[in-house]
Amino acid sequence: MLEDDMNFDKKLIQKIWEKGRKDANLNSNVFRQDRFGAWIKHAEYNKSESMYGWTIIKNPDSKDSEYIPIHLKNCINENDTVIECNVTSAGTTNIQHVESSEI
Repeated sequence: MLEDDMNFDKKLIQKIWEKGRKDANLNSNVFRQDRFGAWIKHAEYNKSESMYGWTIIKNPDSKDSEYIPIHLKNCINENDTVIECNVTSAGTTNIQHVESSEI
């Protein structure tokens, strides 16, 4: 479930931001990656029109309702159990995730 409608204060948003994956070559105060490797930008919180837009969700892998940052195009399914990967990255560019199929 997207947590867009919740009113997170700046301190909590920052704490959740810091759970994103850092890259040694980029400023982690500006850019981080979500759990699928999609780039997110701190200033683009809840900006759906942004290539780096992100939001906060409850981590479905956590029993204690831990929140995590997630790219806005990577969404949780309707049962709140699995996050679907729609965006990942190649280097420093976000790309659409394509699942490989076995032949």
